[in-house]
Amino acid sequence: MDGSDRPQHVSAALVQNYDPFRDAEQSVDPFARLREIRGGPDVTFNPRHYMGRGAWTVSRARLLREILQSPDLYSSKGCSQFSTIVGERWDMIPLELDPPAHTKFRTLLNPFFSSDAVNRLAPRLRDRAGSLIDRLKGVGACEFIEDFGTPLPATVMLELLGLPPSQLETFIAWERDLLHQSDLAKRIKAAREILQFMRTEITARKANPKNGMISFVANAAIEDEPITDDESLGICYLLFVGGLDTVTASLGYAFRHLAEHPQTCRLLCAEPAQIPGFVEEMLRLHSVVPTRRTVMRDHEFHGVTMKKGDIVECITALGSLDGEEFEDPDKMKIGRSPNRHFAFSAGPHRCIGALLARCEMRVAIEEWLKRIPAFRIQEGAVITSHAGVLGLDRLPLVWNRDQ
Repeated sequence: MDGSDRPQHVSAALVQNYDPFRDAEQSVDPFARLREIRGGPDVTFNPRHYMGRGAWTVSRARLLREILQSPDLYSSKGCSQFSTIVGERWDMIPLELDPPAHTKFRTLLNPFFSSDAVNRLAPRLRDRAGSLIDRLKGVGACEFIEDFGTPLPATVMLELLGLPPSQLETFIAWERDLLHQSDLAKRIKAAREILQFMRTEITARKANPKNGMISFVANAAIEDEPITDDESLGICYLLFVGGLDTVTASLGYAFRHLAEHPQTCRLLCAEPAQIPGFVEEMLRLHSVVPTRRTVMRDHEFHGVTMKKGDIVECITALGSLDGEEFEDPDKMKIGRSPNRHFAFSAGPHRCIGALLARCEMRVAIEEWLKRIPAFRIQEGAVITSHAGVLGLDRLPLVWNRDQ
């Protein structure tokens, strides 16, 4: 589809034919491409979104928030497409459910992501972070994404699910093929392997429960009705995808910023209490997880006609970089307040793991700066990004081993 064969209800003046996630420029800096989009209309139609079907995009925080807070008009059903890649139809739960079903499952899972649960997990997270950094410190260099940014949150995910650390490398390989592989056959193969693994684990833990969320959901009930195997699968699959990629992406951008801004490293070393504020600004400047919604009925949206079945691409980074909501939106301001960014989305589908993600980032930065207070990007390194969940492909770092 291009601008000439747009849907009849879409005005030609609203068509912007670009793909900020797959155009050549995005591999260098996808957020720079998104900043350019902010200068256009508040609502546009992009023929290249959503597998060539086309989709609406909003560039203002207030409009994005309105869509995300209106699940009766903008549905999350099928927003991820993870089951369709293997020719099945089950929901990623609670991501692809609308209220009231969403609310019931969210209530079921909330205790695993409460502040008390995150606080109980934090000491083991801190130990794991310290152990990873201690192995790297004397080397004087690392490939950050592979050596730290990926294994740290992956270890947390394994513990939550109740899986042994011995399976870490397998999970990471599946995640890379599923989320970052351009070869569709390899993506489908990884999706099926994850699917088979999760189904086997769910069946086994129904019979012999263990610690962790797989056992919990395999044997859970809502309103005295046991949840189905597909519902258990949808929960575990979502935890796998979300737990392995999103925090890794956010850590990559945060540590790239620190490597390029030694004055910020010095500030955070001298004043560790500023680290949570730094984390919030990194999440705002690099809101890595886009989502989408399906329009449920014909209506007018701020002067634009939307039809039932239309797709709305909710690019969270556009909301987080909106100058109407954030003064000097492209500048990093530690302690910015208010800071209603969209890194964790908004509305009923606001990320259930937000507290945990913040904790992972804060602990990672604290423990790294204790041991390696000054570091830089390896000279001559070319840093590229990938689409989907926006993230860095690699981040080679170097430092003085004697510091």
